[in-house]
This record gives sequence, C-alpha cells and structure tokens, in this order.
Amino acid sequence: MRTRFFFVLALLLLAAGCTPSRQPGGVAPGGQGATLRVENQAWMDMTIFVVETGSGARRRLGMVGATSGTNLRIPESVVGLGRSLRFVADPIGNQQTASSFEMYVRPGQRVTITIPPGVGRR
Repeated sequence: MRTRFFFVLALLLLAAGCTPSRQPGGVAPGGQGATLRVENQAWMDMTIFVVETGSGARRRLGMVGATSGTNLRIPESVVGLGRSLRFVADPIGNQQTASSFEMYVRPGQRVTITIPPGVGRR
C-alpha cells in the first residue's frame, strides 16, 4: 500500500512536466501516437501496460529493465485524438503491480513516469 502511494506521488509530480511535441507553427503532429518515457528505479524488470479509462482495455507497451530507463511508443489506436489513460508497471516474477493516476494524453505528447525503488519488493 505504501509503495503504491509513493508511485502515485511520483507520477503526480512528473505529470506537470508532460508537454506535447510541436511542429513549427505550433501544431501538434497528426497521425501518430504518443511517447511514454519510463524511468525504473526499482531492482526488478517491469512490463509496462496502458489501460484505457472507461473501457478498461489493457495493452502491453513493452519492458523496462531494472534501474534503467526506456522510451515506449503509445500507439495511435490507443491515443486517438486524445484520451484519459493509466499506466501499470508489472514486476516480472512478482504479483505486486503499481499503477499511475489517470492522465489525458494527446497525439505527439511525451509522458514521463518514474517507478520508485520499492515497487516489486516482497
């Protein structure tokens, strides 16, 4: 429970830094998804999922190694013209998952989440 609180707190702090990418002229690029930057501070590899708010549809985005970071593509079919999404970190070899709060993601936007060190510990 405490781990989930810190994960959500970290995501709240990082969400303020989420900004859409812009092309010259101030127009967001069309026909593309978004990018998720995952900083994994935990000592376990994580599988990252995106969950669509409302439908609850869960889609695997990829993996991030222990104590490392990676960029994952959020497909256009998930982002659409903009949608409320949640992200789930599922530690490999452990049943404890952590999830973010809902955030509105637009095409071309880069979202950053940080998985704190305690996620996945037994």
